Amino acid sequence: MKNLLLFSLLLYFSFPVLGQERIGFAYDSAGNRVKREVVLSRSMSADVSDDNGRNSFFDTLGEKTVKLTGTSGWILKIEILGYESDDDACVEVFSLDSIRILSRPVKDATDKIDISGHIAGIYILKVPVNGRQTSWKIAKR
Repeated sequence: MKNLLLFSLLLYFSFPVLGQERIGFAYDSAGNRVKREVVLSRSMSADVSDDNGRNSFFDTLGEKTVKLTGTSGWILKIEILGYESDDDACVEVFSLDSIRILSRPVKDATDKIDISGHIAGIYILKVPVNGRQTSWKIAKR
């Protein structure tokens, strides 16, 4: 019995380390998406160009699509599909107490953010493109 309990505890505590990143969505009663959440762990796959989209998540902003790809560690790659040189796009990361951690313009349709230097917790990623914005809740474990 003691061995079963120890095995169960070991399995429970190792699950976040062994698992890949996860994404969650929440919807209101009218069916509108109200929340997007990406959970990052250090063990995420380093394969950025995964053809089956295992590590990539998308959100459409008018004629543009924002692609969020999890890479190894706590690095996220942001791509704006359909990006043109005159588009106004940037990447912003905030802590839950509204402290801006990162803010910079997106050039050449891609950017990478690295939150490895920040403590584990919840962060908000915002990607405004030409007046429209997508927001993601990033849970760093």
